[in-house]
Amino acid sequence: MLGRRTSGKTVYLSVLYEQFWKSLDGLTMKAVSGQVHSDCVRVVEGLRAGHWPAATLETQHCDLEIEYKGQRHLLVALDYAGELFRRAFVEDVTDTAETIELVKHIDSAAAVMILIDASVVLGKDVDAAIDDDFGMTQAVMRIRNWPGGKDIPIVLVFTKADENRDVIRNEGGLEGFVKRRLPALARTVKRAAMFQVSAVQVNIHSDGKRTPVPNSTPWQIEKPLRFCLDKINLQRELERQREFALEQRRSQEAYELELERASKRQNKTAVIVVVSMVVVAACVIALVWAFKS
Repeated sequence: MLGRRTSGKTVYLSVLYEQFWKSLDGLTMKAVSGQVHSDCVRVVEGLRAGHWPAATLETQHCDLEIEYKGQRHLLVALDYAGELFRRAFVEDVTDTAETIELVKHIDSAAAVMILIDASVVLGKDVDAAIDDDFGMTQAVMRIRNWPGGKDIPIVLVFTKADENRDVIRNEGGLEGFVKRRLPALARTVKRAAMFQVSAVQVNIHSDGKRTPVPNSTPWQIEKPLRFCLDKINLQRELERQREFALEQRRSQEAYELELERASKRQNKTAVIVVVSMVVVAACVIALVWAFKS
């Protein structure tokens, strides 16, 4: 899960976890450690009380067990400071322990969700726009150029849909927004699935302050994850089919080879029998000739 600072990574992940921790079937999630579970639950409780979570100051692993359509997956989400993404993919600082871990995490991803705040892309913060344009493009290029990277699902997740719906509509929808405002990313990603999501709704006060609406209703937050899991499951099924077909071919080749060997053994045995019969016949003739003599 990639996203610059304020893109909503912590809120999105926490609300997603809280929703499917309580799910009974279909899609369920369980934190591997009690600390991860506690952190996610506390973030959600804070949102319900009208408070945003503190900015992520250090890299944290969130290991989650997912059960989906009868199959189990291990989701290793790396929640990291947004500034770390900028150092790795904009400033090309890739020799520190944290940036090495981030790049390694991306290189091992089975699917990627890129979180984008449309208002940031259109805003006046030049550095923010660079992160979402050049930085994301660099990250995607790294994924696509990795062995097998062309098959990795990449999903563009536009957060804060309740606030940004009109902004995206005015740009011609999600596809139009990406092509017009993030052309390099659109060119690099190609055929990416796109979703608008809203983990929480927001109250905007007269002084411009934004606070989360208590008891917000999450909207479409599970769709990007379901899409990725469906793609992963499909790829695994195709791989199983390829392995089965390969095993069948190997078995057929082994069977044909054994038939060939059996045929050679049979021919060899027949030759031996014929030779033996000739030798016996010769001996009998010799004996008869000797007797007559």
